[in-house]
Amino acid sequence: PPWQQLLSDLGDQLDASVHIELPAGTPDRVDTLPLTAWTLDAETGLSTHTSPTRFDHKQYRAVPPGSALLDATGTELAYAHQLVERGECGDARPCWEVEGDTLYFLGAPPTDLRLAHAPTTRDADRRSLRHSGLQAPDFVRWTAAIDGRTREALLVPAGGAVTFQQTISTGDHLRFGFGAPAPRQRRSPDTPTGTVSVDGTVLWTATTETDAPWSEHSVDLTAYAGQTVAVRFATTPGTPAGEGRAVAFAEPSLVPAADPSSPPRRVVVVGVDTLRVDHLGLHGAPADRTPGLDQWGRGAIVFDNAWAPAPRTRPSFRSALTGRWPLAAIGAPPLTRRFADAGFSTAGVVANVHLQPHLGFADGAGWWDYHDSDDAGPQVDRALDWLRAHAHEDSFLFLHVMDPHVFYRAPEPFTDAFSHRLPRRGMPERFNRWTLLDAMRSGKLKPAHKAWAQARYQGEVRYLDHELSRFLAAIDTLPGDTWVVLLSDHGEEFWDHGGYEHNHSLHPEVMRAMLWIRPPGGWSGGPVRVAAPVSLVDLVPTLMALADLPDTPAAPVDGTSLAAWLTPGPTPDQADLAATLADRPLPMGHMMFAREQWGVLHRGWTYTLQTLSGAETAYHIETDPTQQQPRLSDAPLDTLRAALSEATGWPLGPGWRIRLDAPQHAFQLTFDTPVLAAGVLDPEAGRTRRANIEWGEVPPVLPADVATVERSADGRTVTVTPGPLGEGTLYILGPGPTARAEVTGLGPQASATPTYEIGPGDVMLGRRACRVAAGPLLVPSAGEAAMLAEQGDPRLLEALRAMGYIE
Repeated sequence: PPWQQLLSDLGDQLDASVHIELPAGTPDRVDTLPLTAWTLDAETGLSTHTSPTRFDHKQYRAVPPGSALLDATGTELAYAHQLVERGECGDARPCWEVEGDTLYFLGAPPTDLRLAHAPTTRDADRRSLRHSGLQAPDFVRWTAAIDGRTREALLVPAGGAVTFQQTISTGDHLRFGFGAPAPRQRRSPDTPTGTVSVDGTVLWTATTETDAPWSEHSVDLTAYAGQTVAVRFATTPGTPAGEGRAVAFAEPSLVPAADPSSPPRRVVVVGVDTLRVDHLGLHGAPADRTPGLDQWGRGAIVFDNAWAPAPRTRPSFRSALTGRWPLAAIGAPPLTRRFADAGFSTAGVVANVHLQPHLGFADGAGWWDYHDSDDAGPQVDRALDWLRAHAHEDSFLFLHVMDPHVFYRAPEPFTDAFSHRLPRRGMPERFNRWTLLDAMRSGKLKPAHKAWAQARYQGEVRYLDHELSRFLAAIDTLPGDTWVVLLSDHGEEFWDHGGYEHNHSLHPEVMRAMLWIRPPGGWSGGPVRVAAPVSLVDLVPTLMALADLPDTPAAPVDGTSLAAWLTPGPTPDQADLAATLADRPLPMGHMMFAREQWGVLHRGWTYTLQTLSGAETAYHIETDPTQQQPRLSDAPLDTLRAALSEATGWPLGPGWRIRLDAPQHAFQLTFDTPVLAAGVLDPEAGRTRRANIEWGEVPPVLPADVATVERSADGRTVTVTPGPLGEGTLYILGPGPTARAEVTGLGPQASATPTYEIGPGDVMLGRRACRVAAGPLLVPSAGEAAMLAEQGDPRLLEALRAMGYIE
């Protein structure tokens, strides 16, 4: 293994081959941060203070997670969003707020205030062996980030050192990156110095500054060939104030000389964001759209019926890179981890805000380079630089390119390659999803505007073709054997079904995905075309079989290996696999910008069910591949409903949806037979733009705001206690359209309220109207946002706002 070679020597316990020296002093624990030198604005009465730490978001509606402002007695002070507008704050009730890098305080002049901020405490603890709670070998293994580039590294506290005993072979050299990631707590910059010595002789030394870009270095160890030596990484702080800081030696690797008798193995996965499949020549587009990719793809296995699990980036790429369906993929090891554990150098070069390391995508990656929404050209250059630097090693690379995602502004000469003859008719040069959706709602978006926008997208695709063709040609010049995968996370809708962009429908224009796999050098006489329905979730087991990566019981996969098609065919194994895949239900869902619905592809049909309304759709995809003719009346609904339940793992059956209109008191519903489940449908399921909870947005209505629901032990009685809002939808799984329920009031006037029965239709609950609707009911048991407790970087929030994903 390359960069893991030295780190793996740390083992679970220290032995004679590794020695860790730590500075004598131990920094004090950062429990709270003192706040002094407040500035008072006499006009507003607000006191301001530059934050002593970095918050994750620009604004918070509620107190930032893990934070508290404490007075001299340790009492937490109230938090108030839009502080000046909150009339309840003042001297009698001091309040505070965060906006950007500033703390605001309204009340009596602040004295002896302290800020508690758990993320800062955790960061400081991680940099101190005493406070981290880690053993020394785990302490010095660090994931360090500087300016968007995340690296696996050795953490060496300023004034400390890590020494390895290594046997050197002819041609070995020591490769590493060097940097000083800034602590979360705002402190004056330091200028630490790093040294690398062998048997006491310093062979390299350099000085850096806190948060300066990574620098890359190589030390020739030829003079020590045949010897077992002590290789020592050491640091010293630049100033006394630098004590307690940490320096990172990134991906320290003892790299051997190239061995012609053992050519390297290489796997490259290229993820293309928002590429619509029918804009590729091999999938039916005009020949001038993607000439380079079409030529390259003639040596590949082309999956004509590949599907994404979601019409948006994060869940789709999660499945593609972990082999798990989107919810199970959260926390699952990605391909970088699997290949790193098998001894491959690993890297990711990405351009989408949703592929951040803190969301789990970079696990196992020695190098993860993020550049928000950058063009394909610079991304290709970064990827080629990394591949060439690791040309003689077994390696795995994930390259993600943002084109052709909005803003559809490809560099010249591709910008208007297909739109130069079309009138713009007032369309802005730069637009996001909301620009066009607002124009649609106001009736200002005309056919000419739509044609121009789609032509701009086609220019992006043509630019993508140019840059990826350059990338793929360069890969063919590298030594060894390279397998290449091209895939897209989802497509793009151009009013095919009345909508625009993606993340708001489950139609084929957004759900069909590109999936091409090309063996080293490509096959002649291709492409090899596969018609069987496959999913992005199948990529991981396919590559595991290809690279002979071991199955790990603790890290299962949901996908099916497609490796049978990586051998020239046709073969009986391919026929058997095609039959298995044809019978497998493929789930679809995880939208954020439409009312929640879930779908399944099964036996030539697609079927969807809306969570809140129960509306169903069905299309026969084999005879109607673009879904123009709904076929709900003659679809095998029982089979498709069962397939959706199997695909999601959630119960689906007959049930009631009860729409509440703020009932005044609690009540009970009693059924003749037990119900299977009962609760409140998430109000977010009915919104057309759900909150990005993991990015700090707060849903306006939570299930508990509607009601709390309890089911009796025998399952026959459901008790409903209205919440503070009381408007929302209950679900009762089990009762059908002819079932009845006995209603009993539980409020102060319960004795005067007669017991009565209700069933499907418009009914009353006490003096409030409600609606009981019977129909098929799918009960999601988990959601992505609820499973994520991540807090992003403020720069990521700005990227999301620019693309129109959050307000």
